[in-house]
Amino acid sequence: MNVDEVFIYKKLCKYERECINGKNLNWDKFINLIDRLITEYADLDAIEEIYVYHLARHFSEPTELFPLRDLLLCENPLSCFLKENGIEFKEKEGNLEFYYNTKIITPQEILSKRHFHLLSRRLGYLDENDFCVNGFAFWPDIKETSDGYYDDLQRGPEVIENIGRFIGKDLWRKFKDNSKYYGVVFRVPIEKAIFDNKDGIGCKANKVRCFLKHAILTMYGYYNQCQSSGNNIMLRIKDDARVKVDHCILIDE
Repeated sequence: MNVDEVFIYKKLCKYERECINGKNLNWDKFINLIDRLITEYADLDAIEEIYVYHLARHFSEPTELFPLRDLLLCENPLSCFLKENGIEFKEKEGNLEFYYNTKIITPQEILSKRHFHLLSRRLGYLDENDFCVNGFAFWPDIKETSDGYYDDLQRGPEVIENIGRFIGKDLWRKFKDNSKYYGVVFRVPIEKAIFDNKDGIGCKANKVRCFLKHAILTMYGYYNQCQSSGNNIMLRIKDDARVKVDHCILIDE
């Protein structure tokens, strides 16, 4: 945007004063003023790549992130951990087959039990797949702005916990005891980033505008100590894509 942080801070203070009505902030007017700020100052062609902050436990610092399907089918630390606990996945006619102690667990068995909708979706047994690598747009205050994911993923991968509950074992505890918690940071061309719950922003300019707006709102929340998970966009890449890790942030526990 070719401006410094102090300039943005002063603008946000000014907009807040203009939008205060009693004790309430006219949020629609405030958002419109931020949109005008971006229109006036931002070069929407300037951003080619963005960082994505992926939260995950790993046995060692990762150099590449795999979509869930590849993680379950290829040899890697997670699939080896599952095999050590009697769990294996194979591919048949493009679908995942789930084996426990060499016995196949059919999709119907999982779908017939209550509370295992998420496991069925993660394994591609429902209409929508959920194999993709994802993360958040902004790192500061991610514990407060990740809508509970920070605490949930601190226990370990969702799929480990889901599978463990299905077979009646606390697999996540063993996984957690032998792994470390990281913010795994990767870069992605903004054109290839998929913005969750942001329909209709397919073109690059719209993605940049959306990214900048939420960056400014994140700064506003930080200034006022009112961090909001609504400002930290969930980002993902396509379901079959792997991604190289840029760097890792070891999270103290």
